[in-house]
Amino acid sequence: MKKFLQCKRGVSEIIGSLIIILIVTIAGVAVYAYSLNAISVSSSELNQQTQVYSELAQERFEVIRVWNNDLHFNVTVLNFGKTDLTIDAVYVNGAAVNDFLRGKGQTIGSGELVTVEFNSQITFSSGDVLRILVVSERGGRNTVLFQV
Repeated sequence: MKKFLQCKRGVSEIIGSLIIILIVTIAGVAVYAYSLNAISVSSSELNQQTQVYSELAQERFEVIRVWNNDLHFNVTVLNFGKTDLTIDAVYVNGAAVNDFLRGKGQTIGSGELVTVEFNSQITFSSGDVLRILVVSERGGRNTVLFQV
């Protein structure tokens, strides 16, 4: 054992080359595995985003009637697209409506009508023009002007 520790000879060139090749191969495999994972995650996110945009492109709706009484507003929405949709939000003159009586979160099938009923926090008088914006869960929008 003592002779082995006192030996001054180095590792042969062949063994040194094999060690370097082994280190480079292990590093290459690690980088390859990491890149496969990163590409897989990126591809999955791209597919999800593409699906959302595809569904949004098939979503078509329109506010066909608005009326109000002194207490609340009624907005009738027609879905004429190829996919079901859900009303997520309503804005009156840019202010979000928080007090829904019915219609919010209700699924509207293709070709169906739904009435969204809500109380508005906006004060208005007769003759005012209100801008009512209806937004779906996917981000589809339809705006209508309503004269009180």
